[in-house]
Amino acid sequence: KPNVARYTALLKKAYTAIKHADHSSVVLTGGLSPGYDAPDRTQIAPLTFVQGIYANGGRHSFDALAHHPSTYPYPSTYAGSWSAFQQSPLMYDVMRTHGDANKKVWATEIGFPTGTSNRAVGEQTQAKYLVESLRTWKAYPFAGPVFVYSMRDEGPNRADHYQNFGLVRTSGTPKPAFLALKAALLG
Repeated sequence: KPNVARYTALLKKAYTAIKHADHSSVVLTGGLSPGYDAPDRTQIAPLTFVQGIYANGGRHSFDALAHHPSTYPYPSTYAGSWSAFQQSPLMYDVMRTHGDANKKVWATEIGFPTGTSNRAVGEQTQAKYLVESLRTWKAYPFAGPVFVYSMRDEGPNRADHYQNFGLVRTSGTPKPAFLALKAALLG
């Protein structure tokens, strides 16, 4: 079960050690994944976790917040209280409330799986959603770097959505998302 108090204690120690070894390094929090506040505490919503970091004295123990704003199979712009992408501004509001308006939120894992799973999208939709996500993220005042998950499919099983996040198929051929991302970055 996640424990924000224990995590924050570890974050504080790690931050001190990292900065002692290399003051110029950038220390991120652990990447917060989509989730909800489960009654049995087996998972904690990202927003609740960020509030907990501050409640446990973690303000001065990170340079940027790492967040996995995944929403698949829905677009990042889909409005829903469960949407990790839509929760990002709320997490930043917590940061700003605690005097950390200058810190950024890094989108450390964003992607949309293709394949035949009910959690997957079509390849054209993957391209559309990915570019839409990047444009939306870039417009946020707190936007840090974005890490696209993943470059290459991890396996040939199209029914397993975890194997099909790649911008490139296992054969090495690009999916439309690869070309759309390339065009967006160059354009």
